[in-house]
Amino acid sequence: RELTVAGEAWAVVLAADVDRAAPKLGRAIAAASEMGYRTSVASIDCDQGARAALGVSADSPYSYVAVYFPTRAAAAEFAARSLVAPVATIAVHTYCLS
Repeated sequence: RELTVAGEAWAVVLAADVDRAAPKLGRAIAAASEMGYRTSVASIDCDQGARAALGVSADSPYSYVAVYFPTRAAAAEFAARSLVAPVATIAVHTYCLS
């Protein structure tokens, strides 16, 4: 199954913070890159369901770094071998895939 904008996906959240320049977000991007995945810092609102799944209030300007997978099994496999401990693995509808 292919990932598409407005499609369902499993997001492995590697880091989240209210500060888009937080060092842990940069470390999460570097870890994903080292594992062969491309990602970036994105607004938590790029993915429908992320805010609720992570328990982040609607008035909080959270950003996060996530790696997306078409299946829960693929997300779990990545999370198990991730170079940084994932914050969560969540089901979302994607809106900011590039």
